[in-house]
Amino acid sequence: MNNSLKEIKAIAILALIAGLLFGFIFVVNYYKIDNYFYFSLLGYMVICLVFTIAGLLIKSQIVSKVVSVVLFPAMAMLVLGTVILPFGFLFIHLITYIALALAIPEGFFLTCKFFEIEIVKEPTTILYIKLTSIAFIAVMFNYLLRKLVYLISPARLKTSKKLKPYELDKLTDYLLSEQNVRFLIYGLYVLLLFTINVNNFESMAYSTSLNNDKAILQSFVIFIAFDRALILLKQLEFKPSDFLAKITQSIINKFKDLEDKNHEQSDA
Repeated sequence: MNNSLKEIKAIAILALIAGLLFGFIFVVNYYKIDNYFYFSLLGYMVICLVFTIAGLLIKSQIVSKVVSVVLFPAMAMLVLGTVILPFGFLFIHLITYIALALAIPEGFFLTCKFFEIEIVKEPTTILYIKLTSIAFIAVMFNYLLRKLVYLISPARLKTSKKLKPYELDKLTDYLLSEQNVRFLIYGLYVLLLFTINVNNFESMAYSTSLNNDKAILQSFVIFIAFDRALILLKQLEFKPSDFLAKITQSIINKFKDLEDKNHEQSDA
């Protein structure tokens, strides 16, 4: 019970931070105060600079208190930025991971289109292949995709000294582990299936057509079969790599045996 409460509290804190971040972005965009906000921020930075210089030049307790009051919002924003920064980078890493998984099937179909190669005709089939490929790639190439995220990341995970205390590489490995990615895919499929079923019961298509809804459903079915096959493969004593190595060794042994026989015949 205590562990459950601990996890619920952690989820609530993460949701609150995400809500504050996206809420701020929404307010800025909704009320279209972009320019006003940026000019106000610039003006406040100038005021902070003036009061900081005044505090250094004028040695007075009253001036020091005034400077502290003026700089308080800046310090608060600095603390808030320090707290939000790792969440922002992890969100970027997650989006990058998904984009990399999407890039492979998208690039394949764009290449086919460029060379006018028609493998499949129906848009529904293309949607089905893309969704299924993304899920497969995200799970199968988890390690490789994380390494690519490290290279692309604006955080410069291996070289940045300022961001090193955050240990963003370890946080990224934890967030984008194979099990977490698998859980994310299942969660997204479940959410899509729930929405599709509700809309179908209301005699509406969730996407542009019922065929696309069917493609999403079938993609989830094949992913379940694929994921189950991976789990069973890990439990099996039979491994394709070991099997290939044993076959290769047996062929090598046969060649050695033939070579030995040839040597025996030549000696005779």
